[in-house]
Amino acid sequence: DGFLGSIVAESVLAQDARDAKLKVSRAVMVSLDDWSADLDVPLYIEQIETLDLKTGGSYTDIRGPYHEAKLHSREPKPLTPDFLLHAGLYREALNSNSRRYQFLCFYKIIEAVHSRRNRLAAEAKLRQQSRRTPSERVPKDEGDFIPWLNSFFPFRPVWNSQSLSPIFLPEALGKKFHRIVDDYLRPLRNGVAHSVLDEGELTLSPDDPLDDYKVSRWLPLTKCIVRRMMKNEFPSEFLPDLNEDGSFRTPTKVPPDATSS
Repeated sequence: DGFLGSIVAESVLAQDARDAKLKVSRAVMVSLDDWSADLDVPLYIEQIETLDLKTGGSYTDIRGPYHEAKLHSREPKPLTPDFLLHAGLYREALNSNSRRYQFLCFYKIIEAVHSRRNRLAAEAKLRQQSRRTPSERVPKDEGDFIPWLNSFFPFRPVWNSQSLSPIFLPEALGKKFHRIVDDYLRPLRNGVAHSVLDEGELTLSPDDPLDDYKVSRWLPLTKCIVRRMMKNEFPSEFLPDLNEDGSFRTPTKVPPDATSS
């Protein structure tokens, strides 16, 4: 019918599957950028299949849709404007089809929580009070991976090696959040943001597949860091009925004759 369904590169000389995917992606992006700008329609890659012609091995990358989830709590809870600013940006990230924009939104939440903590600490100091900042780090031992995730994902998939390995990157295990941000996330954020925010003429491609690979690699853990920080920062608003062991608190029963104003 004249619509684009798939693009096939029949043979590519490459060192491995990742190298082949990078080479083809860079070539394909030229056409996708041109068509998207010309037709004024978004174009993003939903699935990539790589076949090793020598060994017969195949690899598939899929951008799957989000799962359906039922509301787990209907009890009223306080929702402050401060929390809603962070929750609104989190939803903005989930609604985006761009991994880079998702990463920038998540990173902004991390920055915002740090700034909020500094402000509250300064205000407490003026009142001659102390404010304790939670110690936040990625677990090091495999036995702690699933309990850590269950503490801030109310409805979770069946955790297995395929779902855990993209989250728990070797260089992040056992490290505190601020160290991961300084060493990995901030340099990545600067590289992505500079491609669209720097002054002057364009010098970096906003869809370089190598940069996209870096973002995709760190995105799952960045999202988990955000959820852990939001739960620590807004305990009465973000997942207040989810215990640290992953269980749910018993809902408070409201008397039948209770009225609200």
